[in-house]
Amino acid sequence: MKREVDPKRQKRYLQTIHSETVRLAELINDILEIQKGEDSTHGTQKELLDLKQLMFEMKPMFDLASLAHRISVHFSPGSYTISASSEKMKQLFTNLIMNAIKYSPEGGEIRIKGSNQSDQLRIEISDEGLGIPEKALPYIFDKFYRADNSDTRKIGGTGLGLAICRMIVLDHGGAISVQSTEGEGSTFIIQLPLDA
Repeated sequence: MKREVDPKRQKRYLQTIHSETVRLAELINDILEIQKGEDSTHGTQKELLDLKQLMFEMKPMFDLASLAHRISVHFSPGSYTISASSEKMKQLFTNLIMNAIKYSPEGGEIRIKGSNQSDQLRIEISDEGLGIPEKALPYIFDKFYRADNSDTRKIGGTGLGLAICRMIVLDHGGAISVQSTEGEGSTFIIQLPLDA
């Protein structure tokens, strides 16, 4: 602000300011989301929701998110109706699939698989990306935790996305876990109770 800057450098500075502003806005939104989830007076409005239908409706958005990735969706026969918030389920799966894209910088296939197991449904989201170091696996759903290695350090993030995913799944009476091999990819597994 105190000196003249040539247009090329000015544009570079503005791009940095813009990207940092977006990052801060995402961080604030994530913190607010965590706070809402931790506030016991805040209840999520749930309704009957067909998760299989929701996933196929969201697929075109995921296809457009990256040209370097192939997104495949496969559901075994059966009912996928749960009592859930449509918005929260969209947020959950957007977080997980955008993470799969982000942490697979070389591209590859991202597989979304659904199966029906008596009183529960199971959704698996697998990628062929960087994977998660074994020592990081116990902490991956903790707030502000980010697996720290030379590959992931270059990839931005707030360290709140997976904590929010865990919060959403727990609020719906389910469980979330991860299986991963460093250098080979990760599979996130969500189990949710089927509506009686």
